Amino acid sequence: MKTSHVMLAALLLGALLAGGAGGAAYVQGQLAPVDPTGTNQPFTIARGTGLAQVAQELEAQGLIRSARLFVLVARYRDQAGSLHAGEYLLSPALGADEVLDRLVAGRVRHYPGGARGPAAAAHRGGRGLPRARPSRRLKEKIVLETPP
Repeated sequence: MKTSHVMLAALLLGALLAGGAGGAAYVQGQLAPVDPTGTNQPFTIARGTGLAQVAQELEAQGLIRSARLFVLVARYRDQAGSLHAGEYLLSPALGADEVLDRLVAGRVRHYPGGARGPAAAAHRGGRGLPRARPSRRLKEKIVLETPP
């Protein structure tokens, strides 16, 4: 009778370990890149967009495998409220953790004149890129070369 309890406990322990290993493999697979040969594509986070909506949009655009797991990882890493608004260049070749790192670091796409994509234009009231102004040195040169 005693050996049957030991055998049952060993069998249950083995099943738990196998289930844990299977669960870990599943999670690792869901955090892996969607397409290792994928190319960059623009992805925009509007100011005030929540983590769950960002995760759903990432999944819908094929940039991550699981929105739910993306949210769980962000909360586990205490980064749920740390995403930065802006336009990003993201690739399906990035893992979910790399995508999260970029969104938290605020590695947004930059345009000439210091603008940061459509999200920056929207922040400025839709005015687009700032107007170029000549530098002081250029103004001095223009003044100096003007004929009398």
